[in-house]
Amino acid sequence: MSVRLLFPTVIFEYNLLEEGLVTQTYLDELKADMDAMRMQDPVGRQISNAYTGWQSNDGCESRPAWVKMMRVIKEKFNQEILPFSGVSTSRFQVRMGNCWANINDKGAWNKPHGHNGCWWSGALYIHADVMREILLPSIQTLKY
Repeated sequence: MSVRLLFPTVIFEYNLLEEGLVTQTYLDELKADMDAMRMQDPVGRQISNAYTGWQSNDGCESRPAWVKMMRVIKEKFNQEILPFSGVSTSRFQVRMGNCWANINDKGAWNKPHGHNGCWWSGALYIHADVMREILLPSIQTLKY
């Protein structure tokens, strides 16, 4: 018998706060920036957000408050994810195409969706009441 992976999903999970790459004060600033975007455009756009979920337009990566976070993410990607993937960082560096903000109120969610044309996509959680349960169950709770 042989066992092969078919279309495996690799998930890289980081806690930038615990790693000392960002501070809680900075995350609070990003949350305030997201709240300000929502106040300016209360309806937002409807893409994959459902119920009371709100989504900004593209362009968060060029907002002044987000410049540091974009740098941190790019450095993480270039220093860890590209080498893990066998990509030579002397030949390639990640470029962030577009970023947007989601705010999901209690009970809101994002529908399954794709990110066509992207090699990688990611989610950055700025604030959540229960962080761990949002991402993935622990491997011990998965039944085979």
